[in-house]
Amino acid sequence: MSQMLAEPYHKNLVISFLNQSIQNETDVKQATEFLEHSLVNSTEPTIIIDLSRVRIMTSAMIGSLLAFKKKCDKERRKLKICGLTPNIQEVFEMTRLDKLFKVYSDRDKALGRNARLNSGGVKRRRSLRE
Repeated sequence: MSQMLAEPYHKNLVISFLNQSIQNETDVKQATEFLEHSLVNSTEPTIIIDLSRVRIMTSAMIGSLLAFKKKCDKERRKLKICGLTPNIQEVFEMTRLDKLFKVYSDRDKALGRNARLNSGGVKRRRSLRE
């Protein structure tokens, strides 16, 4: 059984996949339904899919991600993917999906400036007088 979590964060909706694998028909169906439900029931302009826990993913799930991207594009919403493990990153590169999706190494990078501001990552400038 696939487990997913959708969390609004500023103007982003972060969807996290909590299982290590999405490898059977039931998992793909549940994930697809969850993605679609999240898209319909949210208003955030950017959706981030966090795959940092996923180690194995079927081609059917990749197809589901492609279909989801088309739905996001149709609604003029940005889609970002983050946290690809080395195996899945390799698949994305071999199939050139890394050129189709906006892929980020981790959630903070996908969130961009908002994450840095909230985590204290923005350095304060010193004046020239100090």
